Amino acid sequence: YNIGAMYRNSLGVKQDYNEAAKWFQKAAAQNNVFAQVDLAELYQSGQGVPKDYKESMRLFRLAADKKNPSAELNIASMYERGVGVPQDYKESAKWYRLSADHGNSDAQYNLALLYASGRGVPQDMTQAYVWFSLAASRGNLDAANNRDFADRRLTAEQRELAEPHDRDHPQDVLAGLERPERAGGGDR
Repeated sequence: YNIGAMYRNSLGVKQDYNEAAKWFQKAAAQNNVFAQVDLAELYQSGQGVPKDYKESMRLFRLAADKKNPSAELNIASMYERGVGVPQDYKESAKWYRLSADHGNSDAQYNLALLYASGRGVPQDMTQAYVWFSLAASRGNLDAANNRDFADRRLTAEQRELAEPHDRDHPQDVLAGLERPERAGGGDR
């Protein structure tokens, strides 16, 4: 895998996607999750291998089966954009949530955007605020800006649900937002 990464990223060798793909294929065949993700990205972009969204998705799913947050994020993105699969916001939200739960700040940010817009999930500015906060606490600047935007749109009731945390620990409030009495509630 490491040799493939060197060729892909031009680390001590001339950048060569064909050579990177060759090494990633060897490592992916040995179930190296990082090689599966990197090779999937090459298939998605058509660098070093023919562009093949089905193969890209297959490899991302292999890595996602091992709970790789980058693979889960890429699957979510493919469903959100309808790349190689039919566009499906609900499926996208499912995969963003898996990746977000594994700590991926980009997935947390994208999941917040889905909650803010109501695509694939019920529109819920409280959930959007909490996910923006979590992504912002991990250094995502776009999430920080959107968190403040979402905050201005919260009702008093929503703010009360979202405020049992400081801005560095919004994951503490997620369990409360998913209480049975709130299930399916979205914004009320």
